[in-house]
Amino acid sequence: MRFSEGDAVHKPRGYKFPGVVLSEFRTMNGEIRYVVEMIAFEGMPPLARPSGLLHVFSGEQLAQGFNHDPPGLVPKTTT
Repeated sequence: MRFSEGDAVHKPRGYKFPGVVLSEFRTMNGEIRYVVEMIAFEGMPPLARPSGLLHVFSGEQLAQGFNHDPPGLVPKTTT
């Protein structure tokens, strides 16, 4: 799946990682990767809330939209 800068995404399997796509780039092998900045999610302890945590994912590791209602964040809408 392809994503664009500003898209709301989440990691549907394994550990929780809701976030927003900041950029897309290609590896030296030509594979597409996405830099995603994590946002706080419901139930996350206050001291564990992310502060600019970035992670690199392949498109196969991500799904469109949030799997929860993030506080105070309005993701970009796609038309």
